[in-house]
Amino acid sequence: MRRLKITMDGQIAVLAVAEKGSFEAAGKYLGIGKSAVRKRVRSVDDELGTPMFRSSGTGMIPTDAGIVYLPVARESVRHASLGVDRVRAFLRVKANDLRIGYSSQLSAKLLAIIAQLQLRPSDSLQIRDESLLTHQVIASVLQGELNIGFGFLPIQQPDLFVRQLMEEPLMVCLPAGHRLAAKQSIQPEQLEDEPFIAVGRKALPGRHEEIIAHFESLGVTLRIAEDAYLPREALWMVSKVRGSCSCHARLPPNGDQMLC
Repeated sequence: MRRLKITMDGQIAVLAVAEKGSFEAAGKYLGIGKSAVRKRVRSVDDELGTPMFRSSGTGMIPTDAGIVYLPVARESVRHASLGVDRVRAFLRVKANDLRIGYSSQLSAKLLAIIAQLQLRPSDSLQIRDESLLTHQVIASVLQGELNIGFGFLPIQQPDLFVRQLMEEPLMVCLPAGHRLAAKQSIQPEQLEDEPFIAVGRKALPGRHEEIIAHFESLGVTLRIAEDAYLPREALWMVSKVRGSCSCHARLPPNGDQMLC
């Protein structure tokens, strides 16, 4: 294996200068002096044999070589941070401290299983659980703050092991007299171009994006007509025919539930 003299501090300094635009601003961001940042960046320059930045009227900007190197440095630092987070999570489990996060909108059946974990821990294992939104669960698992997370698919995170645990039917609320109201089941493609009431788009943007992504994965583009803050408001708006339908007014945004 080739031995490199580039340190993690050097890579972080390069990324900080690229983001902040100067050695001084990068130093303030990292909590070190400007000269220390310059020294760390120079160590990367020396190893690669070319400077990562050049001075301009607006500050330090990446050279062509720097542009090539920055994505690699960013990925290297990300993997190093991920390794640290995973080890810390592992050590908590070794210390009998298991941390679980879950969406409060999960199926009652799955919530009951999680509750059983809390009710029947072993004599030595301490289980801590926390109710979050799915995107918060994902972030906490990635950062090592949680050992296990339960939420909704789809999850586009290559660093997570994701397994589907349970499926439930997707529910749609329709006003009386709607052309689809008499059908026993509705296919997603039949909802194309229907005006939808979005529930919690402003309050829960992550949840809204999950709904949009789910339908797009099925080839359906939702047309959002109005916003509702709460499911109860959405149901009222549908009853007044201010939107043809409201998906998931009382159920999760997706029938798929996942373990990460």
